[in-house]
Amino acid sequence: MARQLEENGIKLRAPEPEDLDCMFRFENIVDLWDISNTTGPYSRFHLKQYIEQTQNDLFTDRQLRLMIENSDRQVVGIVDICNFDPLHSRAEVGIVIDEAQRRKGIGRQALFLLESHCFHYLGIHQLFAYVDTANKTLPQAIYYLRLSRVCTIKRLDAYRQRLSGCDNAPKNKFLVKHRILRITCPNSISTS
Repeated sequence: MARQLEENGIKLRAPEPEDLDCMFRFENIVDLWDISNTTGPYSRFHLKQYIEQTQNDLFTDRQLRLMIENSDRQVVGIVDICNFDPLHSRAEVGIVIDEAQRRKGIGRQALFLLESHCFHYLGIHQLFAYVDTANKTLPQAIYYLRLSRVCTIKRLDAYRQRLSGCDNAPKNKFLVKHRILRITCPNSISTS
């Protein structure tokens, strides 16, 4: 099978040095921090180091960050794989699309490309994402991406604390409800 990261005018590619300002803008959207592991702003210096030092190899870096380009070769978003668990062949997915480019199918196409790359090339059997229940595109995403809603989490910080075994994390942070959505590779489902 061909390893294709481009289709229907959308391309996923590795970050380049000229993406620094774009990455800085996307990574510092405070409204997204509740559903990510971000606890503070990223500096340009830190992101520059990331771009220079990353192998952009999931198995080496334990994460894979890809820029989303439209047909005009403008960066319109970022999609990444993190919390990669090679033992269980699963990983978390995060995506952000520029506000002016939303509701055009760009995120959906980027996730289709990423899903195909993960399932058919990287050997990942399960992708999951934390999604804010206030996300207005959630019902459409569930339908188009064949997602299954696994659960709703009232306090995501407490849930992550329990998973990581960390008792020192702040306990007073209140978060809106979040859902875990899961995509499972059809080939990984046992028929016995």
